Amino acid sequence: MSLQTKVSTPTGVPGEVLSRAIAIKLQDTADDLLRGMDPAKYLGAVERYRVLQELMQVMEDYIAEQAKGEKELDDA
Repeated sequence: MSLQTKVSTPTGVPGEVLSRAIAIKLQDTADDLLRGMDPAKYLGAVERYRVLQELMQVMEDYIAEQAKGEKELDDA
């Protein structure tokens, strides 16, 4: 069984702003993991880190697509 989600960005919010917010959450989660935690919470934190990494990749792809679209408009 796999879980699939649909990611959409809020209208009018630049992708860079969202990426920065995700990066902060990613860093916080990494810090928690490195600091050590209750073993019962460890697997959840590892999974949260993995999901945040995946979300960061989605945002980077989104930003690249937006930049590509803007460049194509400028070239026209």
